[in-house]
Amino acid sequence: MTELGITIANLAQTIGINTSAVQKHLKSMTDKGYISRRDKDGLWDVFIIPSV
Repeated sequence: MTELGITIANLAQTIGINTSAVQKHLKSMTDKGYISRRDKDGLWDVFIIPSV
C-alpha cells in the first residue's frame, strides 16, 4: 500500500477489520519499534527489521 494520507477508517475498510483493531495494531507496532510517527508532518516511518 503506497497511498499517502490513508486514514485509519480507510485502512480498516481496505483490510476488512474494524478501526479499533487497526489502532491496536498500530500501537503494537509502535511499541515494538517497527513504526514511528513523525512530529512535523504526521506521516509514519516504517522500519524493516530482519526476523531471527
